[in-house]
Amino acid sequence: MKEEQNKDSPPFTDNNLQQGPLLNKFSTYAPIVDNRIKNRNNPMQNQIFKLSLLLIAICISTIVHAQSFNKQEQIVQQTIIKLFDALSNSDAAGLRLHSTADVNFYEYGEVWTIDTLIHKVTFVKPADFKRTNMFDFVNTTIDGNTAWATYYLQSAIKRNGKQELVKWMETVVLVKQKKQWKIKLLHSSLIKRT
Repeated sequence: MKEEQNKDSPPFTDNNLQQGPLLNKFSTYAPIVDNRIKNRNNPMQNQIFKLSLLLIAICISTIVHAQSFNKQEQIVQQTIIKLFDALSNSDAAGLRLHSTADVNFYEYGEVWTIDTLIHKVTFVKPADFKRTNMFDFVNTTIDGNTAWATYYLQSAIKRNGKQELVKWMETVVLVKQKKQWKIKLLHSSLIKRT
């Protein structure tokens, strides 16, 4: 004999959901959803579930973003990274290797040549000097023997026992010379220095 539902009680209570024939059939196929329905009033479990979904979305977004540049675009990006490695190590030969002879750097409202840049970075540094660069490439485009890239650069700089964090947004134009990408122009906009 079929039990009638009390007209004063809400149609969907925990008891109704747990005992209803539709849910029992559905829970055979989807126990996770069943548990979420049964425990929908548990705030801690809801927070954990929402946090799990957020973490999954962030991971997928990071993977998709990281894989969105093709091999040739990554080679262009590596040229930029190598230039900054040379800059961080005061390596004049490395700076020249990854730049054209007539490169221009637009820094702090000034136009610098490769000689200006080398002069600015080859000073005597404190023994504890260290610069670590982190890049977030926004766009990289190749058109024949010309390429351009826009990225965020964050540099952690340690000197004299003090840590400084500097953030820029930069755009670089590169040209291919003898099958190698070289930086022709770099424009830098300072975002924040702490």
